[in-house]
Amino acid sequence: MAILADTTVLVAASHRKHDEHAACLRWLKATVARTEVVASAHALAEAYNTFTRTTGMFRMTPEDAARITNRFSTRLKIVGLDARDYEDAIAWAKDRGVVGETVYDALHAFAAQKAGAARLATLNTKHFALVWPARQLIHPPSL
Repeated sequence: MAILADTTVLVAASHRKHDEHAACLRWLKATVARTEVVASAHALAEAYNTFTRTTGMFRMTPEDAARITNRFSTRLKIVGLDARDYEDAIAWAKDRGVVGETVYDALHAFAAQKAGAARLATLNTKHFALVWPARQLIHPPSL
């Protein structure tokens, strides 16, 4: 059964300056070796955004950021959402009182469902518990 890795895990695994780099990289390598790891297409844009912000400790050139996000596409299954998926995700969020930026977590959750993922890996378990069963969340540094 597939596992979705969200943006926080991908960024941490990719950048040595991240506090959770070693744990996330170790988890990602081990997990890819034994099961399918998926990521939402939205995670690629979020990672690129994180890597190319004008300020911040993860800052890198757009070329380096694109190289890293493209590497995700060759090592993970990338799951895109179509217009209908977005409509369903927004309706689902509205019905459950999900507001603000948590809707982006809902998009990752919908991508996980679309890919048939049973679990979701994130460094942000508090927010994802609003959109994914808490017992099915993985926090790589805790393993």
